[in-house]
Amino acid sequence: MVRISILGMLFFLIVCSLPLHAQQPYNSAYAAPSLASPCDSLPYRRPLFYGKAQKKLDRLTSKEWFKETSVAVPLTVGGVVMEFAKQPFNDLRNAYIPHFRRHYDDYLQYAPAVLLLGLKIGGVKSYSSWGRMLTADAFSVAIMAIVNNGLKYTVKSQRPNSHEKNSFPSGHSATAFMTATMLHEEFGRRSPWYSVAGYTLATVTAYSRLMNNRHWISDVMTGAGIGILSTEMGYWIAGLIFKDKGIQYPAYDYDTRLPDRTPSFFGLNTGFTFMAKTIRIDDALCFTTSTGASTGIEGAWLINNYTGIGGQATASHVPASLQMNKAFGKYLSDEQTGIAGGGFDFLSVSAGGYFVLPLTYRWSVESKLLAGYSFGEPQTLYLTGNDETAQTPFLKIKEIHAPDFQTGLTISYWVKRQMGLRFFFDYTLTPTNYRYYFIDEPDNVIQTHKAFSSYTLGASVNIFL
Repeated sequence: MVRISILGMLFFLIVCSLPLHAQQPYNSAYAAPSLASPCDSLPYRRPLFYGKAQKKLDRLTSKEWFKETSVAVPLTVGGVVMEFAKQPFNDLRNAYIPHFRRHYDDYLQYAPAVLLLGLKIGGVKSYSSWGRMLTADAFSVAIMAIVNNGLKYTVKSQRPNSHEKNSFPSGHSATAFMTATMLHEEFGRRSPWYSVAGYTLATVTAYSRLMNNRHWISDVMTGAGIGILSTEMGYWIAGLIFKDKGIQYPAYDYDTRLPDRTPSFFGLNTGFTFMAKTIRIDDALCFTTSTGASTGIEGAWLINNYTGIGGQATASHVPASLQMNKAFGKYLSDEQTGIAGGGFDFLSVSAGGYFVLPLTYRWSVESKLLAGYSFGEPQTLYLTGNDETAQTPFLKIKEIHAPDFQTGLTISYWVKRQMGLRFFFDYTLTPTNYRYYFIDEPDNVIQTHKAFSSYTLGASVNIFL
């Protein structure tokens, strides 16, 4: 489940900005429907704010400069912000794949560049001539190297798996997304599937840096943003130098009109997960929790403009420490002063109804009512000594099987024809039979009914279908 984790959002943040239907060459004579005059014949819904209010609100987020930076800037800024709240996502990784170690990402970061050069050498016509492309790419590499390495050796962030202080931002992620954006700039105009291939390779590279415990979530997000923005700047500079020379394959207009269909979607989400600060299971077990993380996939088919059906699958981890209790007295010695292990981990699959209230043609408020199934893996808790090196198992928590019920409130923004961003606050209720036993009494399983409540604040990136 975690293999579709946090970094999967990087792939969708890029790919969703690309239309997946067949494109027609841009025709300057074509008059695109404006924000001011939506066509009544289109099967899209009339928003709550209509007329002057709708035009004003939508135009603020429909500027060309906004669309050009709507991918790289949120990634970069989000990565910088996440530098101060990165631990929960590393805990999520450690909860599900703590021993993952592979080295393919050292080579995979260059795969989009190899694909780009292979297509170019093979004679597939791209956007630029060799001279224009190499100039743009040279500026892109220079900008990326200066910015990325400048930050890396100024911030001096420690890697999650070592004492090396060159973690932020991720050079592998910056390189992979830089070359993927080069591939997109050159061949994405022919078919969006070239871009899908490039950004898939880049996403796997960046995600692998997380799985290998070489980087924090903030490192790979910022690295991806730097890589994309560097290429955009490189091609902008090449445009100033070459002007109209060296263009072999004309650009397309990917965003000629407003959305004209119901907002069915599919995407990836990630966020911070919270539970009650203190969770008392029974007289013996009382946990203290801290901020956790959640990630997953979600999609819905809108039957009409306002309602639909869909579902989601998520993995969540909330760190929790078991408080000392006199019931543990017979297991304690003078040297045993703490308890290690514990936490609340749930894999959840649910389905139900989705509801949409359009505010403008780009903004909407959404909600959902879902029901499903949750599974929690068994855990072992340990008594620790003063130095926390000697650990003695003393309590085991059995696996959890339980129904769950979810709802939430979402603000959705339609960025481009097939790309959407959603900012959500979800609530999940999981009533379960919590079972545990002490290690020296395996046949004495203690069972108690407990309803767990969790809250997730996060964001998702979506393809509109």
